[in-house]
Amino acid sequence: MKSILINILAHGDELIGVKVADEIKNKYSDILGKELAIQIANEDAYKQGKRFVDEDLNRCFPGNLSGNYEQKRAATIISKLREYDIVIDIHSTKSETKDTVIITRTTPLILKTIEILSPANVFLMNVNPEGALIHHCKNGLALEFGHDTSDDVLRKNLAAIDAVINYFLLDKITAGLELSTQYYEVFRQVEKPTGATLLPEIKNFSLVKANEIFAKTADGKPVSLGEDFYPVIFGQDNYEAIFGFAARKVKSFLV
Repeated sequence: MKSILINILAHGDELIGVKVADEIKNKYSDILGKELAIQIANEDAYKQGKRFVDEDLNRCFPGNLSGNYEQKRAATIISKLREYDIVIDIHSTKSETKDTVIITRTTPLILKTIEILSPANVFLMNVNPEGALIHHCKNGLALEFGHDTSDDVLRKNLAAIDAVINYFLLDKITAGLELSTQYYEVFRQVEKPTGATLLPEIKNFSLVKANEIFAKTADGKPVSLGEDFYPVIFGQDNYEAIFGFAARKVKSFLV
């Protein structure tokens, strides 16, 4: 039997985690606080209705007890993250990136959990993974299935978590998302020059060829990369300083 931590509100404005936690508390009250636990990562940001107080919590691990609020919070919760065999970090996204699991390493247990979840996409994040919450767990996975307000996204999160809890804690087999999974290795951030605009035809998961123009600067100059890439978690307003990430397709992740 494994122990599982459901982490919510790493970003205080991603409210899907609250809905998921409420359902999990009701459904699994008999094992909650034992093999199963729920953690609110950034409660102050949630109470203030903000993504973060001082700094993105999911960029500042392992933290610093003498730092700002999120740095202190990361340093405080990291020991609890490491207590559990599996940590599932619940997120939402406004981008076209849906039904996606993000990992920062491949272990046998992570790969087994992905098999149980059966998402549409898996991203192995090789860009500055050390700052991410899931990187400091024995086996960490982040779920980004879509928008906060979608009932379908809530249903998918619950189906995925049900499948993991049933398999590892209750010795039962239930369906996850039951989607055909495509694997991506994320290899770089794609910078967004100040005032630059993403071309409307650029879509997540659609190949952008080397030197193909995918954006224009404020003064109309073309923006391109010198290599092929698949845009992932990509959009005009997803991030302040980057459009998103560049990835390559792979057949699978081998341990």
